Amino acid sequence: MLDNLLPLAISIAFNVLFFCSTLSQVDPTIYKSNLDGWVKIHREHGFGTRGLYTGVTPTFIGYSFQGAAKYGFYELFKKKYIDLAGEETAHKYRTTLYLAASAR
Repeated sequence: MLDNLLPLAISIAFNVLFFCSTLSQVDPTIYKSNLDGWVKIHREHGFGTRGLYTGVTPTFIGYSFQGAAKYGFYELFKKKYIDLAGEETAHKYRTTLYLAASAR
């Protein structure tokens, strides 16, 4: 669970930077710099999800789906490869088998 929360925390922390950079790419004349963008957005819309942290909710939802799919499919492929290899062979080569399941 921590490896799902860490990317989310990093994404939330850097969302302000990404948000200003994206807006500057759309219209280069809108802000002089990222700092100028942060100040203007904060003055106009505040700090919350309608201001500097616009896009945090879709990011959270995206990471949730990504984590669910990643771990769900990992377990699915791990079980499939164990069944293909047989119980004894799977136990003997479990590290290789688990790496193969995670690479899918």
